[in-house]
Amino acid sequence: MSCLPEPQPQAPGSGTPQVCSPDLAPPAPTEALPPHAVSTADLASVSLSAQEWSLLGDNVLELPKLSVLDLCMNASEAPIVDDLDSGFADADMSSWVIEDPDLMPTLEDWLLVQKQSRIFFAYDGDEFLNGFFTQPAAWRLIHCATNAYMKKLPEDIQLSYFKRAHKAVIHSMNETASYKSVQTLYFLSTFAEWKGQPEASKPFLKKALDLIQKLRLDIDPDYSPWLYHLNLSARQREDRRRAFWSCFLQMRFHQAISSDATLSSITADNIKSPSAVNFPHPIFTAMPQLKWMCEIYNILGLIKRHHLTAPISTGDLMKPTTISDLHSYIQLFLTHVPAEYLLVSETAYLLTEMDSNRFRSQIDHMHPREQTFVLTFNAEIMSAQCALHRPTMYLSSIKSCRPIYLSEQHQNLIASSIQQCLENALRISHLLPKLLELNMFNSFMVLCPFFEAMNVFWFIRTRMDKIWWGVLKATSKIGIPSSPPSSLSSATMIGKNSLNWAILHPICLQIVNLVRNVHSLEGSKSGSTLPLLQCVEAMLHEMENIEDRSLIQNSIQCNSNCEKAIESAVFEMKILALDEDVVVEELSESSSTKEPPCFLGLLGMEVGPLRSMRWKGPSEESWRLFWKLYC
Repeated sequence: MSCLPEPQPQAPGSGTPQVCSPDLAPPAPTEALPPHAVSTADLASVSLSAQEWSLLGDNVLELPKLSVLDLCMNASEAPIVDDLDSGFADADMSSWVIEDPDLMPTLEDWLLVQKQSRIFFAYDGDEFLNGFFTQPAAWRLIHCATNAYMKKLPEDIQLSYFKRAHKAVIHSMNETASYKSVQTLYFLSTFAEWKGQPEASKPFLKKALDLIQKLRLDIDPDYSPWLYHLNLSARQREDRRRAFWSCFLQMRFHQAISSDATLSSITADNIKSPSAVNFPHPIFTAMPQLKWMCEIYNILGLIKRHHLTAPISTGDLMKPTTISDLHSYIQLFLTHVPAEYLLVSETAYLLTEMDSNRFRSQIDHMHPREQTFVLTFNAEIMSAQCALHRPTMYLSSIKSCRPIYLSEQHQNLIASSIQQCLENALRISHLLPKLLELNMFNSFMVLCPFFEAMNVFWFIRTRMDKIWWGVLKATSKIGIPSSPPSSLSSATMIGKNSLNWAILHPICLQIVNLVRNVHSLEGSKSGSTLPLLQCVEAMLHEMENIEDRSLIQNSIQCNSNCEKAIESAVFEMKILALDEDVVVEELSESSSTKEPPCFLGLLGMEVGPLRSMRWKGPSEESWRLFWKLYC
């Protein structure tokens, strides 16, 4: 076995070190170091034969003997690359930073997301999965968080991924922003909404909207000359469009449910609707209804702000011009929506088998997510009608607005508002069974229409003066179906002087159970759904009391959430941070509660037999005083 002898100290110019075979001794070193010189220090731990040693020739440089400790210290202080071969000899050593383990991809992360669908409306799911291990850390981790949420993994796992994604965003603040940064911020905002904290989601959404303006993503890629040199494919251009539309939709939704959601001034005037892309398999599906959904949220926001201030008198509320412009706007909007996307039953008072078959033929060919989207879109349209007419309908509960004191014109106006609210609330309920069947709901976004319907059912059953039933029937405002479906056993929704409780009760139970399901998904951080759940349970409890007290024993019981609502007497949203580092601006205020998110609150109405449960909101008190003044 050959060995490498220890070099002996020599005087300068005294020759070369001795090796195992004198016959194969290398020549003396030259003055200049060859371009690929190898020192004896590099070979200290290598055993070579005499023949192998001779092949090194003049690439061996004699250096002083180094101890094992010296070698380890040198290795630890130098980059683990061959500087000469890689060209990194003059690289900035400050760039050699060890990656944070929290931000590195793992096999567990991959197993969590690998079975997710590759078709999403917000981003290119196929590209994300194909390049999972090379995706930016924040983009990868927030998908792990959303997948953990949808798969109902323990909450600590969901929040752990969210915190790591937020940490990665902070680390990347100094990097050049791209449309991927916008998509990452969108999903951070979406996750916060899913966990029931819309206020915690706003900072992320606002940053995403700011980036959209900075990167000019609100201008379609086809009309962006500054992108031409990138030679983007149709798939890449569509991915950029989806980054805009996902954030724009979320902004419109916040404006519809919040009284003070002024997030950005961007518009969708200069960008195309989401279209289908195949490569060759489907990457994106066409979603023209996304643009319409944004518009209906815009209309709902206009209605919310219109009702933000209570009128001066009942006469002001009954003026035909008060809501006529918004009503005309809704009707004009409906003329632009293709009929195949509108799920409207022939009559509002029952859903026939023919209606059900027509609905299935319209949406069954769609992806389940797209079906949920279309169902929610239709529910939002009907919610807009309910929210617009609800204040006028509320006039039917006060003594000063009994028909005997009103002109025929005002009687017809109030009767028409009752009809509009009731029929649209019933049409919303027709969509609920299919939505429950799909089981694709994952946030309170789908709850708002059903909360609006529950408001209408509760008011008509518990607050509306029964004398208005006679006016409704006399003016043919309420239609009674001539051939009800057999499943209803010849029963009709409209009774003598009330809604048929035998039909309405199961509908209300379904709404309560839907809210409960979403509330359970939100977990311990729930803020947005909890007040909605408390309110609908209290409404159901009151409706059951009015019908027959014995029904309470055989139906849904008011659980601890409802009991807490009765004690607190105020339905409000608690603001919580999902991550200690996430800044929630409202937490700096004197109160850590806020108005619950919905299209329209109770408008001053109070729930419960004692009328002691109120809705928290900036306009609630003025509306409450209005009803008391004219009661």
